[in-house]
Amino acid sequence: PMPADPLHESQAMKMMIEMGLTTPARELAKIDGISLDEARVQVESMRAENGALSDPPPPGISLVGGS
Repeated sequence: PMPADPLHESQAMKMMIEMGLTTPARELAKIDGISLDEARVQVESMRAENGALSDPPPPGISLVGGS
């Protein structure tokens, strides 16, 4: 098969995950050469971190600066 460029490869992976044909943990395990169990732990950790980053800041705190 012809190798895909990184953009299309990541788009295809996202589509495969959305269709239920693979999981983020399975893809991370393949990419990083780690066990599926270790990949699952890392994916959950990343989800928790991303969730914390998407929470709104406390009142009175600005993430964009200014007054």
